[in-house]
Amino acid sequence: MGSRRLFLGILVLLLLLFNQLGLAANNGRIGILATINLSGIEKSGLENKLAANIASILRNEGAYTVIEEKEIGKRLKKIKMEDITEYINLLSVKEISSLCRLIEVDQVIVISIEGYNEFVRKKQKSYQIKALIDWYRPEFQLVQSFRGDSISQKGMNDVIEKCARQMSGKLIGLPVETDDDGIRGENAPVVVNTNSNRYHLPNCRHLPRIEDQRVYNTRREADQAGHTPCLVCFPSFYSYIDPDKALEDKLGAESAGTLEYYYRVAHDPEQLARVKAVAGKIIPHTGRKNVDYAFYLLDTDMVNAFSLPGGYIYVTTGLLKVVESDDELAFILGHEMAHNVRKHAIAQYRQAMGLTFLSAILILSNDSDNKEEQVLLATFLNNLIMNGYSQKQEREADRLGAVYAVRSGYDQNAYKTVLGKFMDMRERSSYLLEKLFSTHPTPEARLDNINKYWERLNQIQMALAMN
Repeated sequence: MGSRRLFLGILVLLLLLFNQLGLAANNGRIGILATINLSGIEKSGLENKLAANIASILRNEGAYTVIEEKEIGKRLKKIKMEDITEYINLLSVKEISSLCRLIEVDQVIVISIEGYNEFVRKKQKSYQIKALIDWYRPEFQLVQSFRGDSISQKGMNDVIEKCARQMSGKLIGLPVETDDDGIRGENAPVVVNTNSNRYHLPNCRHLPRIEDQRVYNTRREADQAGHTPCLVCFPSFYSYIDPDKALEDKLGAESAGTLEYYYRVAHDPEQLARVKAVAGKIIPHTGRKNVDYAFYLLDTDMVNAFSLPGGYIYVTTGLLKVVESDDELAFILGHEMAHNVRKHAIAQYRQAMGLTFLSAILILSNDSDNKEEQVLLATFLNNLIMNGYSQKQEREADRLGAVYAVRSGYDQNAYKTVLGKFMDMRERSSYLLEKLFSTHPTPEARLDNINKYWERLNQIQMALAMN
């Protein structure tokens, strides 16, 4: 009897010990604040599948107690902050810490799907997803971002699982093999050139001399030792095949040609330099990294600006005559860049064509004899230039444009001056704004939209300051 009691006692102690070890390994409660889909692919369940996979991995690894998006939504509704995702990147660490306390988590993540495609390459159908996790860690005064980029030939679910493993592994600090036969895998062996400090794949054709080589078992070890990757062996994140980007680039090039058919490009180096200087301060704050913006002037007294897919931004000389300060110009340029950041053209293209994945296949086909594709493309581009973006997209671009301008150090209230000028010009029946009025919400509606955005931000900040 005594030995039995001793055994039970030891068992209880062991269970308690294992439980404590488990708690120690758990980094706390992490909430999935939102999953944002910028791919233009709707009603496919992409967001839910990616978020569910990430939550499952974090749980299975024992890294976190995960509170999923649906439950976080209930908690946010209870404190009347369902719209917090629109403002999260404008909050201070202290405010995010208050938010975490209110929804009973220690940290939050926002998952963004930057692109999804199904495409044919070498007669084999492939699936690709590009995604991003923004990790808000108020306890450590940190905001970190982790990208995922996966390709699979097995199907949508497989590529989503791969991407989830990739980003989750980075988030919790686990070595994770990535795609392309491990070419970018953190566990891939590498050879360092001790002269340049760059590391290479062992089987490449441009290794340094034997005496200048140093071998590392993994790429991770080379990174930790301060070495940098050879861009030939390890191309940058966006140098891999990206049908979404290919679609944007083709739409952009074609629509730029269409726009320049209607308007003459102006050559004014001084004014163009001014536009580029203001834009240069804004670009780092837009969040999207794989857009190479190109700025042009259009020789017309019409007051307008155009944002085309692929980063083409056109500003009319008439608009520059009306704009009096760089603060006003910053709001306008921020608005146009926001269309690119949120991939509004991609979303409109897929909706207009009544297509989802097929659009990427069409664009990548490079079949100049495909008359149907050419007609569809020409129709879409003409509508984009003549009719612009949807009212919802314009409102979103206004809000983001104001945010970008503020982040870049420009006057937060400059939008009031710009939209006030549009109202006054309309009252004077100025034909110079006719095109702008036909493609955008009314200036009053735009002003009200942005005013409400800033008012709501102030309300949230005041509420968080009280907790």
